Amino acid sequence: MKRSASILTFIAIVAIAATAQSLPIADGVINAGEYAIERNASGIRTLFTLSPDGSTIYAAVEAKSSGWVALAFGSRKMDGAHMIFGYVKDGAAVHAEQLGKGWTHSATTPFSLAKAVVERDGMTVLEVAVPAARFLKGRTLDTLAATGNKDDFVTRHSARLSQQVDF
Repeated sequence: MKRSASILTFIAIVAIAATAQSLPIADGVINAGEYAIERNASGIRTLFTLSPDGSTIYAAVEAKSSGWVALAFGSRKMDGAHMIFGYVKDGAAVHAEQLGKGWTHSATTPFSLAKAVVERDGMTVLEVAVPAARFLKGRTLDTLAATGNKDDFVTRHSARLSQQVDF
């Protein structure tokens, strides 16, 4: 009887651990299995996870670049998109949160919950967390990703990716 209870307890713990989802950490390092959705196009890799309670979108962009990378939320075009840019200059991470207007963008009230950018081996990675309620339409996210060749927030992108993500 005691042994049966111990076995059942062990099975329950293993089942709980197996179903528990660890959430991505915005540290600039993409680990295997960290994100539920991964896309690769136009030389840009994007990754996404929606928190189990649906409150937070975790996202990452990775591109071969020694310049900036960006993720944008809420639109598949620049106009109206809430953008997070990041690059590394002289070993320091630099970020900007901007709102697209037409073909331009400018500073906006910060909206990210967390962000980190890392440049390593010719690749730049930006990881962010944003409030899902602000950007999801049902369980669908309109998003952009882009990369540029310079460490600034004004140089035109060298590659971009417009996509719809369904969670």
